[in-house]
Amino acid sequence: MNLTRLIILVATSLRIANAYAGSDIVLIDYTEKAYTVYAGLPLDQAEAAKGKLEGRPVDMVPFDQFAENRTNIIGNHVVRNDYPEDRTEEGIVALIKKYPGTPFGVTWNGGIAFTRNDYQAAKKTFDSFNTLGSFTKPEPEKDPVAPMNHLKPLLGW
Repeated sequence: MNLTRLIILVATSLRIANAYAGSDIVLIDYTEKAYTVYAGLPLDQAEAAKGKLEGRPVDMVPFDQFAENRTNIIGNHVVRNDYPEDRTEEGIVALIKKYPGTPFGVTWNGGIAFTRNDYQAAKKTFDSFNTLGSFTKPEPEKDPVAPMNHLKPLLGW
């Protein structure tokens, strides 16, 4: 089982167990080069998750620290920011706060991945960017990782 699936499985099982608990800790998965996955966990479940993820490329950061340092924590993993006006970093913080246990990805080019299609698109465009060097950002309405395509329906922005 790849690490991203394990993170999603852990986050989903913890979300079901604590549907009303908040995002006290942010689990950050750095496994994929095409995206970084962030998921909020309640404090009492962070220790259980830690044991399952030991030795893997993940961090756990208190939510307040994550929110205060979002530019460093999120922005440092963006290779090329194609969405500077879309408030991706602020949006990820708000999504994690509003939807504890739900994994959200920030793509290599500053987009947001939420669905399987989004993650696959991020991998494809990352490979295209690195192999061909000719990646062109699609029009927003056809772009699966355009931040506003997720932030608007999930947060009302």
